[in-house]
Amino acid sequence: MSPPNTRKTPVVVVGCGVIGLTTALILQRSQKYAVTVVGRETPDDLHGPHGISQDWTSPFAGANWRPYSLDHEQQVRAAEEETYFRMRDIARITPQAGVTVLPMADFGADKAEAKTSPPFLSYVQNLREINSALWPPNAAFGYTYDSLVVNVLQYLPWLAAELRKLGGVIKRAELKHIADAVKY
Repeated sequence: MSPPNTRKTPVVVVGCGVIGLTTALILQRSQKYAVTVVGRETPDDLHGPHGISQDWTSPFAGANWRPYSLDHEQQVRAAEEETYFRMRDIARITPQAGVTVLPMADFGADKAEAKTSPPFLSYVQNLREINSALWPPNAAFGYTYDSLVVNVLQYLPWLAAELRKLGGVIKRAELKHIADAVKY
C-alpha cells in the first residue's frame, strides 16, 4: 500500500482585506491547501512604512454583524448563522482579534415583516423585544440582541498572523489581470 498523498493543493487568494484573509485562513486551516494571499495592500501596511492606502477598503470599513437573509434564502441564512457563531467564538476565546460582542437594537418599518419572525431570532443570544413605546417613528417592530463588532485595524493583523502561523504566505503585488495570480 502506498502512502497517502500529503501534497497540498496550491491556492492563491487575491486581496488582503477581511474577506480575502478570512477565506485564506479557512482554506489554510483545512490542511488541504498551501495558501498564498496576494494584495496591493497588506496588513503590514497598517503599521509599516507604506502607510494605509485610501484605496484599501477594509481598514476603513465598519464591521458589525447584522443578518439580512429572508426566510427562503437558506444558503444565505446558513452563512449568516455560521458567521455569527464563529465570530462569537473568536470574541470569547481570542479578544486580541478585535471582535467584540455588543448589544444591537434592530428596528424595522415593514408591517408584513413584523408579523413574521426573522430567521436570525432562532439563534442570536440575549434576544428581547423592545417595548413599542421606545420605537422610533414609523417602526413596526424592534428587537435587541447580541451582535458582533469588528475592529478591523486589529482583526486584519490577527488574521494575517494566524495565516502565517499555519504556513500561509502573504505577498505584496498588484495584479493587472486575475490570470496573473498563477504566478504566485
